[in-house]
Amino acid sequence: MIAPRIPGFSLCTPVNFGKIKLGTKETYYGHHLPMNMPVKRTHFNGTFERYENIAGNIEKIKTWVKPDEQPDYFPGMEDLVLSIRRGFNHWPVNLCPSVEYYEELVDKFEYKTLWVCTDSPDDPYIEDLIGRTRNSKIARMNGNKQFSFIASSQRVIMAPSTFTFWATMIGTSSKIYWPRIPALDFSQTSHNWFPYDDPRVEWVEL
Repeated sequence: MIAPRIPGFSLCTPVNFGKIKLGTKETYYGHHLPMNMPVKRTHFNGTFERYENIAGNIEKIKTWVKPDEQPDYFPGMEDLVLSIRRGFNHWPVNLCPSVEYYEELVDKFEYKTLWVCTDSPDDPYIEDLIGRTRNSKIARMNGNKQFSFIASSQRVIMAPSTFTFWATMIGTSSKIYWPRIPALDFSQTSHNWFPYDDPRVEWVEL
């Protein structure tokens, strides 16, 4: 049994369990992972997408997650990066705030260039946003390069996206702004990705 590397992250060590006997299924519920899990037939029947499961281990995780590709250019020290995921992989776009919301949010910041990082650069939504915001550009590059681009930014506005979450967590940003929007509100959910112990992270709202 082998867990292969994530494409584009060759420094991640592949996990090789060898031959294992499946036997009786072990089921885990709730959202707390046990400290030691035997290598066996395991079924996770709970909500384990919780920051508490990785809190305190970010520095260690940084040594695992290093993309093979680097972008041809990087954001400057005075630039602002805005991550927007529009759901090319069927993520519901109705969870994405309106163009007007981002226009008003971005206007609260001083920056030299606004870089929009998105999975859907040709979406009319993105074109509309670029037309409404000052000194804005689309960071056109593949996913691995965009991951490195976000990770290298000094200031980034978070998207409801695990892609953006990991890019900001393992990156060098001095400020990570979380918009107070429904898709990032975990007060009524059993999952919670908000990095409560990271001093770089702060909520922003209109």
